[in-house]
Amino acid sequence: MAGSSGGTLKLWDLEQQKVVRNMVGHRANCISVDFHPYGDFFASGSTDTNLKVWDVRRKSCISTYKGHTRGISVIRFSPDGRWLCSGAEDGTVKLWDLAAGKLMQNFTAHEGPITCLDFHPTEYMLSTGSSDRTIKFWDLETFTLVSSTEPQTTPVRSMTFSPDGSALLAGSPDALKVGIAFPPSSPNSSTRNLSR
Repeated sequence: MAGSSGGTLKLWDLEQQKVVRNMVGHRANCISVDFHPYGDFFASGSTDTNLKVWDVRRKSCISTYKGHTRGISVIRFSPDGRWLCSGAEDGTVKLWDLAAGKLMQNFTAHEGPITCLDFHPTEYMLSTGSSDRTIKFWDLETFTLVSSTEPQTTPVRSMTFSPDGSALLAGSPDALKVGIAFPPSSPNSSTRNLSR
């Protein structure tokens, strides 16, 4: 799936090496897309501030979520597929309940645009990165901020948990850092930078 500067989404068949679906619905640049872990669905986030969920089989948008005041920069489905998370240029991160079709939680601790986010693969934890140069960790059972890194020298641009959840890899314009993720027995411990 690819999002375009005009807001059109194109689904590519990699075996046939051709576009098999064109989907229209966003009014501006489509910045982020993510496939649902189960089923033929995907989500898209745009600078038009809208978050959309699409059904590949029906070739149409089945839900639109509104609430961000500036463009959406990153989206991600939770590993179990129940939630969808969106981060935006307004500095907010929103967690959406797909079954209920509504906003579950609004996270507002960052002081700059959200650039990346990722769900822990096995724990109820979310990490968010921002141009404010910090990574924050959220407990998704209590919806509270449990930890934050010290500001780095440059904005955080991307990050991902390792498949087993034991480490977090974060990239910025001047460094690539690996941190130990929270052990399940110690959710309030801080991450450590292992390498630069």
